[in-house]
Amino acid sequence: MLGALSLGACTPALPPEQAARERAEAYWAAMLVGDYITAYRYEALSTESAADLQGYLTSRGGLQYSRAEVLDVRLVAEDRAEVLVALAYRLPMLGTRDPIEAEAWSDWVLIDGAWYHRPQRGSFWR
Repeated sequence: MLGALSLGACTPALPPEQAARERAEAYWAAMLVGDYITAYRYEALSTESAADLQGYLTSRGGLQYSRAEVLDVRLVAEDRAEVLVALAYRLPMLGTRDPIEAEAWSDWVLIDGAWYHRPQRGSFWR
């Protein structure tokens, strides 16, 4: 038992790019199935004292994702990463039937040892 505990304590942390990739993949997996409560847990907004889950949930739903694949992660500062995602989505309110395909970079920030999605002010797209 003691041996198992000591082995666990020596497990190295993931490299920052890999840790950011895993969090981004989990975030997009939730977005893909419309699980916005889980996705909210990956938003930087959720770490703020004035965070509003209900407001976040109300702002979701305009897009229906059919594909979200993390293509690349680049560390741009010790506490900031950019994640490239290939997306396919529809805008049901506009009556689109065929998915729109795009690649987008999104910002991720390190907060208390975990990576969180931080959309650009005003728009997710760059």
